[in-house]
Amino acid sequence: MREKGAGDEGHEIRPLTALRFGAALLVFLTHYSGLHYGHAAEAWQSIVIEGHAGVTIFFTLSGFLLALRYFPALAEGRFSAFDYFLRRGARILPLYWVLLGLTLLVDALTPYQTYTPAPFMNWTLTQSYFSQIALSGIIVAWSLSVEESFYLIAPLILRSCVPHRSSLWAVLRTLALWAAALWGTGWLLTRLSPALGLNAPYGFMDNLFVMAGYSVFGRGIDFCIGIFAGLLYLRYGRKLWAVPLPDAVATALFVLGLLGLFGLQMVMNAAGGLESAWGLNPLIAFMAACLILSLTRVRAPFSRLLNLRLPVYLGRISYALYLLQATPLAALVVAAIHPQHVLALPFVLVNLCLMSAFFYEVVERPCRAGVLRLGAAVKGRWRRAH
Repeated sequence: MREKGAGDEGHEIRPLTALRFGAALLVFLTHYSGLHYGHAAEAWQSIVIEGHAGVTIFFTLSGFLLALRYFPALAEGRFSAFDYFLRRGARILPLYWVLLGLTLLVDALTPYQTYTPAPFMNWTLTQSYFSQIALSGIIVAWSLSVEESFYLIAPLILRSCVPHRSSLWAVLRTLALWAAALWGTGWLLTRLSPALGLNAPYGFMDNLFVMAGYSVFGRGIDFCIGIFAGLLYLRYGRKLWAVPLPDAVATALFVLGLLGLFGLQMVMNAAGGLESAWGLNPLIAFMAACLILSLTRVRAPFSRLLNLRLPVYLGRISYALYLLQATPLAALVVAAIHPQHVLALPFVLVNLCLMSAFFYEVVERPCRAGVLRLGAAVKGRWRRAH
């Protein structure tokens, strides 16, 4: 999204695009650092071990961008459900389906065995609701399951904020109610599922931690914090950056968000990790929102740095990087170098980035454009027929 016309689909605030790569990098480091999940010996290891915070950044950023892109349309009565769901599907499904198919193929031809016999859930991105298969298929795709679920309810959440748009406190209460309702619904399902036998055979909503960490019921608060940040920007963004020393304000907000994020990762690790200190995750989402808001001031120093071509392009391929790092294709890259080699980590990262660029240019971008063209053609025919 860009600073002017930030609510329009198709324009980008380039530093926020680059931020996606930072989030994907956190997850990558968690998977490939060689550190086992547990108490860290040093502070920097806490940041690496608790790199799942990158997923929270993704969710918060998603809520922010959904608010920027669709809240004005909902408030003005020009929202199109067809266009919305077409764009959301085109955003995540084509590349995911291609990589899932390749995962199945490689899994069938090699001994990696990353796939489990639950194809319907993986192809429909519903695996995050089942404790036994939440990490099946493409392991990190559980987060796409959460994202897809939130896409379904995001228009309802945004629409419920429209009558309160003149008061951010009322908007905050509305979003807090949504987050509480999602959490309460998830908690209720974890109680009903075993009682009604819904947990067989894959453990549908039978685990409170899986509900909180791997489903939209527990993760809804991340998106809601992002939505609030987006509505805050829509209302006060230009005024905020019109105050004296706006670059200094943006820099301070960025530093606060970054240090707060790293500090919370350290505290979470010291407290026993994500399962023991799940209550810190909303604070991580809050720090992510600070980072996001700071980067909307595109002339500030950190924004200028992230506005360079390389960080922005890395951000554009970060979705492919995020998915690829947990596939058998990545395992083939890892097998090409000894894990103890001093250059092992950068070797894997660079090669996965090259593979991600390939899939972005050959699959993700053209497929997204093709789906949107097809959708526009279908919509045009329907209009002419009616």
